[in-house]
Formats: sequence, structure tokens, C-alpha cells
Amino acid sequence: MSTDSFSQTTVRQFVLGRQGLWPGRRWKGFEGLHAAVQEAGSIQVDPLNVVGRSHDLAFCGRVEDYRPSLLDDALYGKRMLFEWGGNLRIRPIEELPFLLPLMQVADYKGQREHFFQTHAALVSRVLKAVETRGPLGGRDLDGGAGVDSYRARKDTGLALYYLWHRGDLMIQSRRRGERLYDLTSRLVPQRWLTPKPLEEASERMATGVLRSLGMADRTGLTRILNSAYVKPPRGEARKVWVQEREKSGDLVPVEVEGWRGPFWTDTEGQRILEALARGDLPRGWTPLSTSTKEEATFLAPLDIVVAAGRARQLFGFDYRWEVYVPAQKRRWGYYCLPMLYGDTLCGRADLRYDSGDRTLRVLGWWFESEYSGKDLRLAKATGRGIARLQGMIGGESISLAGIKPGRFRSVCMSSARATK
Repeated sequence: MSTDSFSQTTVRQFVLGRQGLWPGRRWKGFEGLHAAVQEAGSIQVDPLNVVGRSHDLAFCGRVEDYRPSLLDDALYGKRMLFEWGGNLRIRPIEELPFLLPLMQVADYKGQREHFFQTHAALVSRVLKAVETRGPLGGRDLDGGAGVDSYRARKDTGLALYYLWHRGDLMIQSRRRGERLYDLTSRLVPQRWLTPKPLEEASERMATGVLRSLGMADRTGLTRILNSAYVKPPRGEARKVWVQEREKSGDLVPVEVEGWRGPFWTDTEGQRILEALARGDLPRGWTPLSTSTKEEATFLAPLDIVVAAGRARQLFGFDYRWEVYVPAQKRRWGYYCLPMLYGDTLCGRADLRYDSGDRTLRVLGWWFESEYSGKDLRLAKATGRGIARLQGMIGGESISLAGIKPGRFRSVCMSSARATK
């Protein structure tokens, strides 16, 4: 079997495009939000709000005129989306039948099952409380013993968490950030509550993770298998797993010029790569308004295209989210975000939103190239991106004090003001 070879530029465009980040935003409104999650596979949730939450930033880069209220309504009003996972992710509701069987077996080191066995009466009492009283959070349950867990402070709260993790409960809404749980059967239409067979669900998960990655190397395959199987195949069984899927076309081997392989994508991915290599834009990828060359995008710190070392692999960009790094050891800043311009990462910005005076502040700014500070087209695109971010978080003013040189900052500010 011959293996196609693609340039690094083509691969970057492919991975970004499959995530809806390039060449520009192509979705809008509730249906667009739903389509963005379908295309991305899932969006990771993080509650830390410095300049918008990570998942809000991810949607802002994909959905035209995105606001956090749009997501809240899609999750808790229209229920087009739902949240699940130890690594909490937003997912399309139509994936629930495929996740239900995995929820039953997704038990990290047997911790959930051990809790259910040692706290059987408590779990039964908590589930009964939700059945009779409706949506509840940990603070709504009296009593309870303290537990050594970052999931909850009391065993009653941990019972709620594990019942949600097993699929009995779903997040009904949030109360100042706290999850309120209700019965899944009360929140979701019956058509989504019939679980698929476990083997089919595992295959679906593997396919979905590959699609969200766009392309996977051996490390990526491990990620795919760990997410989809209770006991992932290893050694010779893993080789057989890959060979079977290469034969069926579910895995297509590809090469990337200048990268050490092997790499795999899926059949659709191969067609998209071939189109991009010819200079053709895939159907449905046309931006609704500005492209990333006209308006820079601040990427979410947990976005799949930059998190977990992928920024270095895809862009040669050294990125580490430093919120958990001691201040004296930070290289860039507390909440530093990569900036996408065209199909490259051109720099990074340390940002903060001050709710008191409703000001979006740029505290620090670093270009990847010395020339970038003289590129006034980039300055205009940056201004548009900052204005977009200001609109998403509801800010009234902008401070660009952290941007240098001054000429770049001036053009950036003029562009931001003109964009409003």
C-alpha cells in the first residue's frame, strides 16, 4: 500500500480546519454551536475565568458572535449538548447512546465501584433524594462525612458525582458554578436513552477521537485506545488492531514531510488532505466573515490543537499553560494564550479581564518572529481579534499597555476601535 505524503503546512490547515478554526468561523447561533461541537468532537471545560473560561474561548474561535449565554441555553435549556467525563467535556446529545455503555465501565482504578460497595446505603439515599426533590447539588444534602477527594468535600457530594459519572444523573444546571444534578431520564428524551452495544460504542469513541485529533501518531493511537477501551490492546494485539483498521480503511497511513512517523488519519481525512494539497478549500469550510488572516484568534489554553504538546508538534511553538506554575518560574504569564494568524501561531499574549472597570487588559506580549512587530497587517488582525474577545466577555474598554512596539500597539488599538 502506497502512503501519501503531505507538507507540514497542509497538515496544519487540515488539523485546524477539522476543528473549525481555519480559515475562519463557519458557524453561527444555536445550530452553529451544535455543529461546532459535532465537528470538534468535544470541547474541554475549565471553570477558571481570567479572560473568559477555556471552553468559552474555544467556542469564540469557532462560532460567529458567540456569547457564554448561548452555551448555557444549549446545555441546560435546549439540551442540544451535555457534559460528561473525568476530563469534563461538552458533547453533542446524539452521542449519549454511545457513551452510556462506556459510562457504565469507565471507572478509574476501580475507585467508583469501591465507593459504591462501601457506601451502598448512602448512594441509594442520595439517588432517592434526587428522585423525590429534583435537581440537587452537594450543598443541598444534609450531613455527610468529609472525604479526601478533589471531586467533593463530603461523601454525599461524591455520591452525586459518581452517580453522574455512571450516567444515572446529568448536570441539570449550575448555581454560581456548582453543578446541580437531576435524573438523566428526566432531562433527556427517550430516543437518546437506549445504549448501544459496548463494542459499537468503543469503536465510535475511537473513530471520534481520531477525527478530533485529525491525525494521530503512535502516541495519538494510545490516546485513542485508552479513551475507547476498558482494556486497550497492547503488544501484538495492538499491531493486529491497527492492521485490521488499515485494511478496512478506518485508519489510513500518511507521511508528513520533515516529521518522524508513522501517522494515521481516516478516509475522509485523506480526501481533505489531498484537496488542501491541491490548494482547494473543502466544501463547507468558507468563513462566514473574516478569515484568520484578517482577524487573529486567541486560542483556548485547553484547545486540542495546542494542549498536551500539540502546539510544538503542529506549529513548532513552545506552549505551556502556566496557571499552575509558581510565579517565579513562569516564562510568559499566568493566563497566556497562543495567537493564531492565518495557519500559524504568531505569538502569545498574557490577558486579564478586570470586571470592576470592565477592561480587557494585555499584560504581556511576545512575538514568535522579530519581524512580526513590524507587520501592520498582523497589527490590524490582532486588533480585530481583541475586539472580538472584548465583545465575548462583555468588556467596555481595552488596555494594550503590554503590547510593544508602540507603532504596532497604535495600529492594533485603531483596528479594535474600528471593529466595534
